[in-house]
Amino acid sequence: MEFQKANVSADEFVDNYGKKYSICIQEVPLSGTFRYEVMDESLSCLALYDDVFEPNLWEIVNSLAVEYETERQLRWENIESYKSALQEAYGILGKMQLESKNPSKYQS
Repeated sequence: MEFQKANVSADEFVDNYGKKYSICIQEVPLSGTFRYEVMDESLSCLALYDDVFEPNLWEIVNSLAVEYETERQLRWENIESYKSALQEAYGILGKMQLESKNPSKYQS
């Protein structure tokens, strides 16, 4: 979303993300430094842990995996609901077509 708002090239956005486009980046020491956007609920693990929590890399990976699985499940449920609605609509359409071919004596 921020990338689209910035209206710059991908290289420009990535190279200058911390200086120009980020609201707040958290740095966690590893063998180097792992930086992540604190305001990103997925990366900061807000849904899984306490409000004041500095997750390590594996907790972030776990948070992303949980979020991905949840979104995948919701998409699957939406697809199933859509398919069910289509089947119901086809059934209604089929009944309407049959009724129009065989009108009852009460239809005008």
